[in-house]
Amino acid sequence: VTGVAHEINTPVGICITSASYLDEKSKNFFNRYEKKELARQDFENYMDAHQSSSKLIIENLYKASDLIRSFKQVAVDQNAEEPRAFFIGQYIQEVLASLNHKIKNTQYKITIDCEKDFQITTYAGPLSTLLTHLFNNSLMHGFEEKEEGLIIIKVSEEDQNVLLEYSDNGCGMSQDDIDHIFNPFFTTKRAQGCCGLGMHIVYNQVTQKLGGKLDCHSVPEQGIHVSIRFPKHLNCEILTV
Repeated sequence: VTGVAHEINTPVGICITSASYLDEKSKNFFNRYEKKELARQDFENYMDAHQSSSKLIIENLYKASDLIRSFKQVAVDQNAEEPRAFFIGQYIQEVLASLNHKIKNTQYKITIDCEKDFQITTYAGPLSTLLTHLFNNSLMHGFEEKEEGLIIIKVSEEDQNVLLEYSDNGCGMSQDDIDHIFNPFFTTKRAQGCCGLGMHIVYNQVTQKLGGKLDCHSVPEQGIHVSIRFPKHLNCEILTV
């Protein structure tokens, strides 16, 4: 809820500011009109204010509307019990829109590489959940002591499978930690209050809900790379990698 409110606050705030400015200009314009004090310059100034304010209001209302639609779809999918058909590239964009408030005003960037979007039929909620946990891990662990960071999400087709590759250029992990990363309650930050369930949840979502498999590679100071493969359509068998 905090994330939704934070994201929507910006376009709504711009709309309020623009509408207030336009209201003030309109009152002044009609006041001068009633007093028969209007000059050509007043009319031109009002037209400029009206056009610029209207454009800002419309653009930001559309932006708020798109955000609400994305958040609503993500929320519905998190509680859905049936698979549905959707375009994976578009859906990842929607999920990341709901997380954007966490990196606003930072030097952290996200790049989505989906050269050609394609439709899949599976559970959308688990996809949202695993992306959220991977994203949070990058912020909490990978970029903990870094002012800049890059997350790359690459999506491609492998016959009847989806290959989703998630990587960041954070601090990375040792091989010993990687060997235990999917174990429940494993965390390198127990003292900071982490419970160690994030990557275990990712593992369960991929293997149990999406019917897929995943592996993770990392080198200290060279970031992390998670490869996730799952069927494009839930009734298809997974191809052996």
